[in-house]
Amino acid sequence: MMSKINLKTAAVFFLMFFLVLTSISYSAGREEYLIEQLHALKGVNNAQPKPMAMTKAGTGKRGECGTSIISEIRKEYNNLSPEGQAEVKKYIFMDQPYSLKKSSAKITADAKTIYNKFGLSNTYTTTNFVILWGDEPYNENNGTGIPPTDENANDVPDLVEQWGEYFEASWAKQVEGLGLKQPLKTSTYLMDIYIANTAGSTYADYLQLEGGYFAYTDTYSNNMAYIVVNNNMPYSCNDDPDGFQIGAMKVTAAHEFSHAVQFAYDRNEDGWWQEASAVWMEDEVYSYVNDYYNYINGDCDSGLGWTSEPEIYLTFFGNSSVHQYGDVVWAKYLSINYSGDNMFKDVWELCSTKTAINAVDAYLKNNGSNLKSAFKNFSVKNLDFTTNYAPDGENWNTVALTSTADFESVSSYKKSVSSSSSTPHPPSYLGANYIRFVNGIGTTLKITFNGPTNYQGSKVVWGVKVLKIKSAGGSEVATIKLNSSNDGTIKIPSFGSTYDDVYLAISVLNKGKKNYKNGVPYSVKANLVN
Repeated sequence: MMSKINLKTAAVFFLMFFLVLTSISYSAGREEYLIEQLHALKGVNNAQPKPMAMTKAGTGKRGECGTSIISEIRKEYNNLSPEGQAEVKKYIFMDQPYSLKKSSAKITADAKTIYNKFGLSNTYTTTNFVILWGDEPYNENNGTGIPPTDENANDVPDLVEQWGEYFEASWAKQVEGLGLKQPLKTSTYLMDIYIANTAGSTYADYLQLEGGYFAYTDTYSNNMAYIVVNNNMPYSCNDDPDGFQIGAMKVTAAHEFSHAVQFAYDRNEDGWWQEASAVWMEDEVYSYVNDYYNYINGDCDSGLGWTSEPEIYLTFFGNSSVHQYGDVVWAKYLSINYSGDNMFKDVWELCSTKTAINAVDAYLKNNGSNLKSAFKNFSVKNLDFTTNYAPDGENWNTVALTSTADFESVSSYKKSVSSSSSTPHPPSYLGANYIRFVNGIGTTLKITFNGPTNYQGSKVVWGVKVLKIKSAGGSEVATIKLNSSNDGTIKIPSFGSTYDDVYLAISVLNKGKKNYKNGVPYSVKANLVN
């Protein structure tokens, strides 16, 4: 019979063996996922990115920015197998091919030799950038090359000059206008901008970009940022007077250059804030394009944007989701209500030592508020985009309602609403539910809220606000104060006479297990009383 000591030793060995196998399995699965994402970005074998959780069918199919995919790979590169690292090296620049000084931005013979190794036979320099592309002939059908149109006959395609113009405008606004940090090393060197799908099949890997992506921003081993833009912009609804393609180019330049600026503060900041603040910057640089409406309203006003899922936690990030881009609503709330155009700089300076959400909390405290208080206010303000986000807000879709309690008939005086885990689900961390009450008869509306004090092992902090729409115009906001049991009641007189509609904004303000990704349930009861 095996001794107790031997049994114990065997058990420990088995546990260690199991943990090693589990680690290997997880690592292999993670590596496979990252390589699949890279292949999807680069259009290898027509690979498609795996759908992420918590998005409705069809939501988020719009390809925007590949920066997050590249950033994930960069952060985990040293953990990849030798085979995985070799695969990554096939598709992204590890080292800068050539550093072109601003003081002598002349393409020397040595520079040409190096660029030609990557199929980059063409260059165009501006004050702060060098744009590089290859000789692949333009083919509209298979999406390669760039249009040869050259109206000023200076041997530089108009498309290239346009990119130069839009990136310089982005530099002027962000660095000179808003006083943000320059991307690293750009005081001395021009920043590289590559035009994808122009280098031919021999050099396709580095310059390859799948048609659904606009661009991505990355850094070389020397920490200098570079940008790869698509040779053809994916279709995008926007308001640019020169057409959607020009509008898409403008906001892509603003967005990607914003990432390069962000990297000067913190290369590895949370992806949701990188994207939310970069979309915010699009509107700062090109306020008339309004391409960002696609993230709030859904592609071309499809209704499948950020406002369709307000219950999702604010910091959610998914490579197949528009949610992190639609978080521009939160970025705009911060700039409108606190430090204006300085918001971007103020928060990103804090990001150098804090995670994004903690940086935002510190920013709010510096401005006399805090994250919990601000998010409660944000949630109720989102019921009236037209007033609270003027002038753009009137063009945004209203936030999706969880339910509507209609008191039109006498038999329905008593209404009870209970949340469930179905879609739309109850609010996650820094997410919100909205309930509407309509057709009062002039009596008092009594609303009672109850939420759990603890859920999934964490204490729950709720925010419950009421928006009352006045029949004479305007509105009023009130708070339902909760006791230690998270119970609270409010009475609204003259519902149906003084007040036409009443809305409840319910939010979760503490971070629970996995951000309470499936939501925290609650109950609401509404009665008409004399």
